[in-house]
Amino acid sequence: MKSDSLFGTDGIRGLFGSELDAGLAFSVGKAAGEVAGGGKVLIGRDTRPSGTELASALGAGLRAAGSMAVDLGIMPTGGISYLTSIAEAAMGVVISASHNPAPYNGIKLLGPNGAKLSDRQEARISARVGEVDERWDLSGDMLGAGSTWSEGLGLYIEWLVGSV
Repeated sequence: MKSDSLFGTDGIRGLFGSELDAGLAFSVGKAAGEVAGGGKVLIGRDTRPSGTELASALGAGLRAAGSMAVDLGIMPTGGISYLTSIAEAAMGVVISASHNPAPYNGIKLLGPNGAKLSDRQEARISARVGEVDERWDLSGDMLGAGSTWSEGLGLYIEWLVGSV
């Protein structure tokens, strides 16, 4: 990881349940929502079992910061990137640890253009995360990643087909 940053080369990664949990995802979501200044934030994930919990926690944090969290469900990173840019979203989030073993997971944040955030933006988010509230859980009004956009997958598939 970069010094004084939660972010490594490609997002935040760790063993689910110890290095990366719902409390940290909530805190990252809240900090990212504050840095993004509100607006729509698209969240997609891979098929890891921990992805649903992390997406829900991150979405709750985004909503706590005044952002509109939109759950894309299971979606490849390229799809989240593409949809973030065409939806004019403030940010996109990928919940995935890519090639790492299944017990791991990660959070990658994308800017409005669908590209990885700059080191400066990641540092601003890291500075805002502060202490993780270990008591936070997925209950009450904040349950769920947010609204959904079922048409998103179709738009991404159309774009893929049109590109070949």
